[in-house]
Amino acid sequence: MLKKLLSGAFLCFLCSVAIAQDEIPTKEEEVPKPLFGEKKIRPVWMEKLRYGGNVYAQLWGNFSVDLSPMIGYEIGNSGKTVAGIGLGMSYVGQLKTGDFSYGPRIFMRQNVFRGVFVHAEYEMMNAKEYYFLDYKPPTKPLTEKPSRIWGGTPYVGLGLYRGGKQTKGSFVAVLINPLYPNKGFQSPFTIGGQNSPLVLRIGFF
Repeated sequence: MLKKLLSGAFLCFLCSVAIAQDEIPTKEEEVPKPLFGEKKIRPVWMEKLRYGGNVYAQLWGNFSVDLSPMIGYEIGNSGKTVAGIGLGMSYVGQLKTGDFSYGPRIFMRQNVFRGVFVHAEYEMMNAKEYYFLDYKPPTKPLTEKPSRIWGGTPYVGLGLYRGGKQTKGSFVAVLINPLYPNKGFQSPFTIGGQNSPLVLRIGFF
């Protein structure tokens, strides 16, 4: 009798283990693996990030290059307002004896009509002192190399995305320094000659 009871209890135990294994999902079932080629879902905030920058080179006259990366974040759901930060980097002169300028910038860009946008930014640049508008040349001949200093410049202006209809991609913009000619960094990428408040920006964003 005892043997039959033990055998029945053992059978009940085996049945309960089998049922439990069917009901409790395995680790692989809890976190299903994505199918081959299936696109992973990105967080909403990552979908609003924008990357790009200014890319421009001038090979005639003084050799000059502008490579300035930008990263921005779309404010709101329309994608028409972007705020962000960037790094301005420019090189002017000969290949081995030129001047390198660099510095951070903050900006905001607002689309106003199709591919037309308004751009505003503030830029801090580290450059040789004679690249700034408030620089006063010494009355005596220079005996030492020019110093490198920091200086800030505000810019406002208009731009246009490629095709004039989209709100992102390649663009061209014309900015103006409202403090010209009293203060600010004298960009090598001016429109209308070296002594001009208008700055040209070409890039992708």
